[in-house]
Amino acid sequence: MRTAEPRRGARKGAPDVVAQTHPYNPALMMIGMMGRLMGVYAELPARLAQCRSPMDLWLEQARFTQRVFTECQPNLPHGIYGNGFSRGGLR
Repeated sequence: MRTAEPRRGARKGAPDVVAQTHPYNPALMMIGMMGRLMGVYAELPARLAQCRSPMDLWLEQARFTQRVFTECQPNLPHGIYGNGFSRGGLR
């Protein structure tokens, strides 16, 4: 037979919810990147329709490729590694 009431509140100092929306959550970063890539791909037909010459077409394909590679780069703030550059830092 149970005599004690079950606990209803969290322990003191314990967070109520684990933060799933942390800015460095890899899943959210991947979803953001996929959304940006979808935008780049969605714009492509309209941009290609505006091309008037083979050179315009080639330039638009080059811009498209550049935008795809740019959007695939991680969007991390400069201070994440403490030095503003990369993990290797200044040597």
